[in-house]
Amino acid sequence: MKSTYSWFLLSLALGCSSNVERQTGGSDSTSNSGGAPTADGGSSSISATTTSSGGSNVAGSAGDGGSVGDGGSTSSSQTICNDFGTECTACVAVECPVDWCNCVANPDCLALFPCAEDCNGDQACNQQCLIAYEAGASAALLVASCSGGPCAASCPNGGEQAGPCEECLYQQCEGIMNTCLAEPACFGLWNCLNDCPDADLECQNGCYNTHEQGIDELQAVIDCAGASCPQACSN
Repeated sequence: MKSTYSWFLLSLALGCSSNVERQTGGSDSTSNSGGAPTADGGSSSISATTTSSGGSNVAGSAGDGGSVGDGGSTSSSQTICNDFGTECTACVAVECPVDWCNCVANPDCLALFPCAEDCNGDQACNQQCLIAYEAGASAALLVASCSGGPCAASCPNGGEQAGPCEECLYQQCEGIMNTCLAEPACFGLWNCLNDCPDADLECQNGCYNTHEQGIDELQAVIDCAGASCPQACSN
């Protein structure tokens, strides 16, 4: 696994203290209203617009993979959430809608971006952001991966695209990954092991000795990888 910790998306400029509101589409779409937290801990109105193909328009929720439209026909659907008016987030909202909507609905995820921006690349400060907003770490890294992948052209200051194993871990082992990312010893052990040449046991043992307090948390990540991401993390 390679770390995507260079994920601080300065180009996002999320404006996280503003209301989180999912943008509406054309007049033929159906929307649902509800409430969701903003990055500053408040609540805002949400309007989720779902576009569909191959059938009737359907109403959906963030991350909705598909639903049944009018008349019983099955349609593939996609919810597009508020992009906060930047070119980068506009791309991420369309190219990675599930990951983006999950972040929009997660106040810790949204709060990580301005926190990291204020760090100006200082890794110790960045780690404090992960500790403060642990519950949003995996969600934010998935957004960062999108900004460094399909949206690289729109996000010049975006992150690093995650590999298949990392992406699976952020999705399938979110809570375990969040715990590791927010624990300096675990995150340090992960990065240290990644920097070791393949099969270099001396290097790996050095990592374990240096970051001994992170072993249990990283072992939980490894166990989840074997259970939930065996194919993606087989290499």
